[in-house]
Amino acid sequence: MYAVVVAFVVFRLAVGASAAHSRDQGELQGLRLALDHDSGSYTVAVDGNTWFTSGDSRIHVNNKWCALSDKTLSIQGPPSSDSGTNNMGKYNVTSLHTKCGETEIDFNFYQFGTTTLIFETVYVNEATGTSIGDADATISEFPTFDVGSAKDISAEVAPPKRGFYQWSGSGVPGYPVVGPHGQWPADASTLKGGRSNTGVIAVFDATNFYPPNTDRTVVLSPASSFLMTSSNYIRKNTSSPFTQNQNGSVPTESLVFGIQGRATSVPAKYSTSTILHLGTGINSAMREWGALLLARSGKPTDRYKSDFSLSQLGYTTDNGAYYYYNTVDGNCHNNFNVCKGYQPTILSLKEYVDKIRVPIRWILYDSWFYSKENTTGKAYSALNSVINWTDAAPEIFPAGLDYMFQQTDWPVVAHNRAWSVENVYSTANGGNYEFLDGVDDKGTKLALPVHQTFWDFLFMHNKNWGLINYQQDWMFTQQGMEQMLENVTLARTWTLQMSEALVRNGLNFGFGGSTTKNWLQSTEMYAVTNGRISMDYHAGLTEDNWRIGLASIFAWSIAVIPAKDGYWTTPEQPGNPYDDNRTEPYGHLHGAVATLSRGPVSPADKIGLFNRDTIMRSCMDDGTLLQPDFPATAIDREIKQIALGEGGPLGEVWSTSTTVSGWVFGHVLAADLQQEYVVSTVDLSFQGNASSMVLIDNANVTTDDFPNIVIVDLDDMGYTARACGKLDFQLLHTSPVFSNGWVVLGEYKKFVPISASRTKGITTTHSDVRVVLRGAPGETVSYAFVRIVEDENGPWSPVVVTCTLDESGSATVTASGTSGQCEH
Repeated sequence: MYAVVVAFVVFRLAVGASAAHSRDQGELQGLRLALDHDSGSYTVAVDGNTWFTSGDSRIHVNNKWCALSDKTLSIQGPPSSDSGTNNMGKYNVTSLHTKCGETEIDFNFYQFGTTTLIFETVYVNEATGTSIGDADATISEFPTFDVGSAKDISAEVAPPKRGFYQWSGSGVPGYPVVGPHGQWPADASTLKGGRSNTGVIAVFDATNFYPPNTDRTVVLSPASSFLMTSSNYIRKNTSSPFTQNQNGSVPTESLVFGIQGRATSVPAKYSTSTILHLGTGINSAMREWGALLLARSGKPTDRYKSDFSLSQLGYTTDNGAYYYYNTVDGNCHNNFNVCKGYQPTILSLKEYVDKIRVPIRWILYDSWFYSKENTTGKAYSALNSVINWTDAAPEIFPAGLDYMFQQTDWPVVAHNRAWSVENVYSTANGGNYEFLDGVDDKGTKLALPVHQTFWDFLFMHNKNWGLINYQQDWMFTQQGMEQMLENVTLARTWTLQMSEALVRNGLNFGFGGSTTKNWLQSTEMYAVTNGRISMDYHAGLTEDNWRIGLASIFAWSIAVIPAKDGYWTTPEQPGNPYDDNRTEPYGHLHGAVATLSRGPVSPADKIGLFNRDTIMRSCMDDGTLLQPDFPATAIDREIKQIALGEGGPLGEVWSTSTTVSGWVFGHVLAADLQQEYVVSTVDLSFQGNASSMVLIDNANVTTDDFPNIVIVDLDDMGYTARACGKLDFQLLHTSPVFSNGWVVLGEYKKFVPISASRTKGITTTHSDVRVVLRGAPGETVSYAFVRIVEDENGPWSPVVVTCTLDESGSATVTASGTSGQCEH
């Protein structure tokens, strides 16, 4: 018998509601560019209202600045125009031909329909003397947008309220958790840029002129040459010489895009570009923007589906994990010479998880597994670069990596750092491959492989020990080499070589520590499937590690799965390698977030301290993850609340969904809410396809819990998510009410009750509903239904069918009348 303790909610969702939330298409004039051919100035309007006005356009060449404003950068004759079609669609292009001395520059303005603009700078011939010695500045400034005196010049009243949010994380896109934000353009000075923090900016209307969640949004970002294209906010009255024209005047405050400031020369035909894309709603506009970048390079949008580590339960030894530079033989965290015992540790881990029936399917080996130079005396130090990545250090796995793969049958996600000048592969050290030796901007000696053949060798060789995913960490460090800062093509070549070799060998790429620019570059890297969206997990110390909803908007928009770091499932883990008394009170929340991320789920506990109940809420008995179709992302109103201080939840509200047989099942996470928040249809990242739906909160359901049912009209009244913290967070799941009254609730004890990996098909008749299930052979599945009877107020009793899957891992469950049955 089930105790009634948790609430179901039935709410009305109008079919075709999305149509009701859009303006008359005749009023939507879209994104339009107006260009002054004589001065090179321009404006960008949205639906007839000016949103962006140009600043000055400049280039640095022959050790001096040339600008359109003072004609040191002169326009050569009338503009030219053309039209054509590329992967992004049909376009019209207008080109301004300019010249500074002997250096010729084309500024190209591409218009794709009424939604997208591309601003392109092309160096017609080689430019030298370009560097200004500052990697966080730029040597070119086009496009530029005046944000110091920008006004809505077409408005007859006060300018409409607009907000902005920027994804510009350093280290990972999700750090800091909340990016630069505010009112546009009044707070634009908070924007970040340069080598570390150039990212993506969403500027959105917030005047309530449009219905909720359909506010017009313009997304701005680099569109090519991502690792060498930066944005900057140039302020008035600065003494920095690179913000001044030749005559000493300073441009108005501007947001500028251009080539990174330490490039010493630019080859002929080199180009860099910036995109402005207009959409409706922040999440939606971001996804459209990302789809355009992926279309431009031709990268498939579903590459992540081939990554085993994204669909199966794993285990991590990353920084923050119990076995990070820590083994059954002792702690080697702060001592370089005694990091032994990983072979018995991993083998004991395998024995333990098999015994308690936790189906770990892969493992992440962090930097402890390969040989590094010893410059600090501490094994974990990031300053110790890689000497040998192909073969594990002998004191780590005496029997070798191949042996460990054979004994565990665990494929490996393998971490890597920057390369040491002492690496065994370099011809300078007796190896077979050419490396560039240099130093980064902090004086650290580093090396960089030059040719594709090195990467082909590296990944071909390492498949033997189960490598499935290469995790390149410390990309910012490697990219800090002087050669990579000064050469405009070297960084891109490095990333494409890695990606090409991985694809050839059937392997995948996951970002470790990297900048937002690296993530933009992934739109050209077919191997990239996922990336660390959160900073390193540290139990109880980094409480924001789970807050990935905002950053996941950016990741998912470019078809990269956001990877939350590992987590402890038991609060106290004695003998951990960290010099503090850390505990983890929120392991349940971390597990839910990892599952909703659609990315890796990888606990990091000590042998003997796994919380099996928490872990198994994420997966089937064979380790297959029960996930939504796409990552949970923060709702638009959360961003508006952050940017403008009104209109949204005071806390985290994210949404995602699962679609089975054309029916949409929604999933909403609400956590750390300072006050209650009314969730309505406009908040959800999905549209339903039934006239009514049911909602369940199963975040903290226990063995004997089952939800009660309450009727609510979500369109008119909404569903009030209560104020909550991190222990009592809410997981709300919506299910459509079929025409016969039946509702599929699914596995109510799982974080995602209805997942496409388990629920393979749904059919209905006038009186029943049938669901096809898949899973591990012999697995027992408890699957729930409820029938909503018109003109009755409930409570309604759930129908729970307990079914053991056959030897093929399949079964069909049917609910009819007041009961259900399992069929094979």
